Amino acid sequence: PLRRKHREIGFNPRSVGHTRKLFNSWTGFAVSAEAAAAWAADNDWEAAVQPFVQHIADIWCKGNGDYAAYVYNWYAHLLQQPWDKTRVSLSVHSRVEGAGKTIIDELVGKIIGERWYIEVSDESQVLGQFTSCLANKLLVVMDEAVFGGDKKSHGKLLSTITGPKQMIH
Repeated sequence: PLRRKHREIGFNPRSVGHTRKLFNSWTGFAVSAEAAAAWAADNDWEAAVQPFVQHIADIWCKGNGDYAAYVYNWYAHLLQQPWDKTRVSLSVHSRVEGAGKTIIDELVGKIIGERWYIEVSDESQVLGQFTSCLANKLLVVMDEAVFGGDKKSHGKLLSTITGPKQMIH
């Protein structure tokens, strides 16, 4: 019969497609580079992204240009080299409800696609016994997740962020 055989199922954002060895679940971003380039050619893309650039600079980074440049580069790395884990997590904190802490991530989530993005609100979804929701995710947003000084949880979160691979249960 016409059936493919693979030794492994994996997630390799370096390339779309399968090999004899690997069945690759990566199918590319929701918005392709070609579609983005075509849109940019027909629209004023600088004006379109300005509110988001300004939000990062003014709201997230409180006018600190160095911090803003770091955040822009962090997102650029995610989009340009999705196979290379940054091993760094951005933390956006505000005492004000509705300050726009997740709006940038929601936009990036639409660009990369819902298969590769998840927003969680409970630390157990990331650090608990069952973490299959994290499989194949390039961007995980922990909205309003509070750790309350729990050193064990802090250590697990640090390992999840900085470790080269993520164990999925």
